[in-house]
Amino acid sequence: MRSLDSKQTQVSALTQQTQFNRTELESCGIGGLFPDSDAQLPSGPLLMMDRIVDIKPHAGLFKKGEITAEFDINPDNWFFEHHFAGDPLMPGSLMLEGMWQTLGFYLGWSGYPGKVRALGVGDLKLKNEVKPNAGRIQYKINIRRIVARQTVLAIAQGSIYQGEVEIASAKDLRAGLFQG
Repeated sequence: MRSLDSKQTQVSALTQQTQFNRTELESCGIGGLFPDSDAQLPSGPLLMMDRIVDIKPHAGLFKKGEITAEFDINPDNWFFEHHFAGDPLMPGSLMLEGMWQTLGFYLGWSGYPGKVRALGVGDLKLKNEVKPNAGRIQYKINIRRIVARQTVLAIAQGSIYQGEVEIASAKDLRAGLFQG
């Protein structure tokens, strides 16, 4: 009984934490952040966020939860060398990946078990380019619905901001947690 109480205390303490740094996010990439869960982020250069700046249940546009993450943009980011030669831009696919990662992190933080998988997006709009001198972008994800059955499904609305300007948006952003 003690170990169950200890695990519940660990999960409770984790859901009280509303900010996470790069080291903690990298720990999530090797399965070391969420007790009793397989929820992981990608690791290394594919991790598209440097910090979670705020995470709240029962908040946001739909009052189902919200999470805000940031990613530092600089000329040394690996993708600028390859996309495009002489005209470097952050690929839109990596912008979308950052939103999926942020949504997946929210599911793991919420205590749901399973392996995170991106499941799709209904409507993606890329409104502006992210260049090597962008400084920082911010992912803001508003949870619209979580369906927790054998598989956990999250549906959300996401935006990416550079400063105060929305540079991308996604409707019906979907991620799930799968057992086994």
